Amino acid sequence: MENTLCIVGAGSTCLAFLHYYTQHFKRAAGGAPKTLFVIEKSEEFGCGVAYSHDLASNLLNTKSGYITPFLDKPGDFFAWLNLNAAAVRDRYPAFSMTIDSYAPRPLFGMYLKSRFKSVIKEAASVGVNVVQISAEVIDVVKHLGGYVVHTDCGVSLKCESVFLMCGTLPGQPLQRAPRRSMLAHPYPVSELPALIAPTSSVAVIGSRLSCIDAVIGLFENGHQGQVTIYSRSGFFPSVRGTQGRITPRYLTVDYFDELLAQNATLTLEQLVTLVSKEIAEHGGGVPEQFQVPQPPEDILEFLRQEIDAAQQARPWQAVLYTTNKVIDKVWALLSEADKKQFLAKYMGVFMSYRVSIPVDNAQKILGYMEAGRLAFIPGEHRILCASDQEVLVAGAQGEVCRYDAVINATGSPRDVSKLDSVLMSKLLAHRAVLANPHGGLCIDRQTYQAINARGVSEDDLYVLGELTNGEFLFTSALDINSTHASRCCEGFFERLSLKHCAPLQAALYAENA
Repeated sequence: MENTLCIVGAGSTCLAFLHYYTQHFKRAAGGAPKTLFVIEKSEEFGCGVAYSHDLASNLLNTKSGYITPFLDKPGDFFAWLNLNAAAVRDRYPAFSMTIDSYAPRPLFGMYLKSRFKSVIKEAASVGVNVVQISAEVIDVVKHLGGYVVHTDCGVSLKCESVFLMCGTLPGQPLQRAPRRSMLAHPYPVSELPALIAPTSSVAVIGSRLSCIDAVIGLFENGHQGQVTIYSRSGFFPSVRGTQGRITPRYLTVDYFDELLAQNATLTLEQLVTLVSKEIAEHGGGVPEQFQVPQPPEDILEFLRQEIDAAQQARPWQAVLYTTNKVIDKVWALLSEADKKQFLAKYMGVFMSYRVSIPVDNAQKILGYMEAGRLAFIPGEHRILCASDQEVLVAGAQGEVCRYDAVINATGSPRDVSKLDSVLMSKLLAHRAVLANPHGGLCIDRQTYQAINARGVSEDDLYVLGELTNGEFLFTSALDINSTHASRCCEGFFERLSLKHCAPLQAALYAENA
């Protein structure tokens, strides 16, 4: 029987993996699967939910000259823009095509889909057949030295290896009973006007990038009703400055690799010291006594100050972005106690500073607030009840507000038991995978193999992307997931090589015995 491989999910991580797979296949001695099934539940292959077809107001938060899904092709997106300049200008006339611009995410999605086609052609040229299947994977069951992948369309595939690259899976509904007034997520934002009447009062739960997309998408499509953002942490995304990339002096790959080789540990206090030294090294101001930033007391003043500060370089942002290369190593060096403390106390502030927004979108949000069209309510809140016509939300002070519609913009839960995923529910139920207490699934961080409920690595079941956030902390950035895809692919071919060589070595040993 032909050796086959199945990839669940066809987003940017899958695209990167296919690219690296093709490069390794060219050099492989033999034994690597020549048929790769890629199963994607949406109709778009290569872009995932984050970069799918939607409104141009959904902006990237990485500059056009830097973003790429391929580690070995820096500047690939910008090169593609120049090659397709006429089509880009026709489709996105307001987009300024420069190295420092922030492109619409659907435009980046066009690029990813184009590159997906190119990668498939390149794979075919070396003898790798990538078979695309539009379906949702609902179960993966171990069977006779491999796995059977079951889909919702009735197709089942027998594969020797399965790679889960499911992307950002949605959370379970805020209310058990489905209601027309409750939207599980804001995407695609372009469809919100068809679901929410223009004069409706709307509550948006969550204050990160999904919230920004939802709010701007509503107002730019003619929404007239009041919109209110609810944020449990009280934090709001920082605004991206003009700085470029830096070369770190202290937060280096070599430094953290050395600590890992020594089985050393790192405390949160030591990490703060290292980050502070790096910021100072690159011209940033650092207080003598570090204090964890608090949520803004006045959201309007916060946005005004952020927009003003974003007109120049912000060294601390450059330092935070350069940690993409080491964040998985830093996380591995922390104690379990420090990991729990970080997630419980500091994750909100970390995300608000690490995942910034372009100044254009910040100015829009400020404008809506100054006009009285958008409100921001920090603190604990809960949904009291919901019908098809209205939702009642209780705030931190016990106040109850009525809304015509509620949009859940909290993103994908770290806790896999809270995901709205048939596949995850079944994998957990038959103990093929194990939930990581810090988020996602337990994996072997060296091989990316899933760890089952017995604590044993599954030989040919691999996990990449958001489902590994408990092992690596932050897995939402394109370059981070591309790095993991590269490492996983390299390790996969190394193990294939060992398997391929083992019979030959045994034969030679028997011949010489």
